[in-house]
Amino acid sequence: WQRTAAPNTMIWESAKTYCRNNVAGLPDTGWHLPRKDELKSLLREKRENGCLWDANLQGGCSWFFLSSSPYEAYPDHGWPVYSSFGLVNSNVVNSGGGVRCVREGP
Repeated sequence: WQRTAAPNTMIWESAKTYCRNNVAGLPDTGWHLPRKDELKSLLREKRENGCLWDANLQGGCSWFFLSSSPYEAYPDHGWPVYSSFGLVNSNVVNSGGGVRCVREGP
């Protein structure tokens, strides 16, 4: 996982490009915007640093984080994960959200 979240919120297409093209300059290759299930796997029951995910991951929790998963019923919606209270809910993909990339492999 990208340890430090992207410094700015992004819309969906920009977030996918950011991760795919490794704009953050992360090590190795294979980075992508996580699927809903990948992003949700970071959630913990205990709050750490105001977030519901591991304290080793840095970045704010005041907004939702974008996933690459589309919401099938509405093409202009995706599935963001709200890291401050663990909600996974659909939202318009052109709403700005936080970005944390994930890499394929070990």
